[in-house]
Amino acid sequence: MALELHPNDGAREAKPSLWIFEGPWVGTLVVGVMFFISLFVVLSRLGVDWIPATIISAAPLAVMTVFVIFFVNGKAPSYALDLFALGVWRLRSAWYLSKLSDRPPQLWVVLRAPSHPKDFS
Repeated sequence: MALELHPNDGAREAKPSLWIFEGPWVGTLVVGVMFFISLFVVLSRLGVDWIPATIISAAPLAVMTVFVIFFVNGKAPSYALDLFALGVWRLRSAWYLSKLSDRPPQLWVVLRAPSHPKDFS
């Protein structure tokens, strides 16, 4: 019985994961821990007790974790940006319907100069 070689391309797709953070979103965990340590040191130097300092310092890490849970895991890569664009469009629509804006919001903005009327004749 001969030894068979099977190609394995798994090493080419580096996808680190730690807890709920996968792929490039592991960086948010690192940034969150960095903010936690920095805020904790600053608050402790200012004389804040360790319990409130811990709670305040953990807030950025908690926000990043909630963002990853609800807007990244199991969603399309552009989900958060699409949801933000939908919210902005709804806000601008509400402004238009309540007469706070003159023009209705546009769904798709084409970034090109308009044609001059003489081009059509």
